Amino acid sequence: MQLRITGMSGNVPAATREFVKRRVAFAIARFENRIARVSVRLDDSSGPRMGLDKRCRIRAWLQPSGQIVAEVFDSKVDSAVARAADRLERGLRRELEHRHRD
Repeated sequence: MQLRITGMSGNVPAATREFVKRRVAFAIARFENRIARVSVRLDDSSGPRMGLDKRCRIRAWLQPSGQIVAEVFDSKVDSAVARAADRLERGLRRELEHRHRD
């Protein structure tokens, strides 16, 4: 499975990159054999202003087809990543359980 991390004007700090890798790997561990690739996009939409200006969008492409997208806005990048990873895990569980029932 491929994991691609982009955003923050092309410069994702090493500590943030490692946190994203660990958090996403934990969230998708149960489903990893059903996922072709994952992309994580981090953005700071309003610069130095306070508020819910950090965005994390995680997209997982499933095998053989389909995708799950989780997007969260938060005041901190780490919080946005953690919440988006949780949403991704729930979305994967729902989708794959639904496929299993069919």
